[in-house]
Amino acid sequence: MSTCSNIIQTARQRASDNQRPDLCLDENLTPLPNSVKGCNAVLSAAQKEHLVEVTLQDTEHCRMTFTQLAEAGIIFIYLF
Repeated sequence: MSTCSNIIQTARQRASDNQRPDLCLDENLTPLPNSVKGCNAVLSAAQKEHLVEVTLQDTEHCRMTFTQLAEAGIIFIYLF
């Protein structure tokens, strides 16, 4: 399971590579080609932006999985 820090690290690398600094752009958050594909997107654009802001606040949030963030009440989605 990916942690938010892995997702943010990948988004930062892609933002640097394509000269588009907004980490919330779809092109920076697109899953890697070898990632396991899921169902339709669960988070809206506003939720993605909020998630990035929260996880960048401190190292505790940055290392949490999506499930841990949901349990902490940071994101409100159904995880199956």
